[in-house]
Amino acid sequence: MTFVLQHQFERLNVTADRFSVNLWFKGIKSRVTVPFNAVTYFVDPSVNDRREFNVGTPARTCNRPQSG
Repeated sequence: MTFVLQHQFERLNVTADRFSVNLWFKGIKSRVTVPFNAVTYFVDPSVNDRREFNVGTPARTCNRPQSG
């Protein structure tokens, strides 16, 4: 599942092992909590950055894709 946090979200809370955020699905507000070890990649298009995480390893260990 892909989450895009761009304009309409609130109450982003980050802890050492997870993040939680309020999102809306068909107009219904829901609290979503995602453990970092479930994240497989992170993209920040504002700085042209993508981080990929190895499944089964701590999220703080990441591999940057090689350019070229």
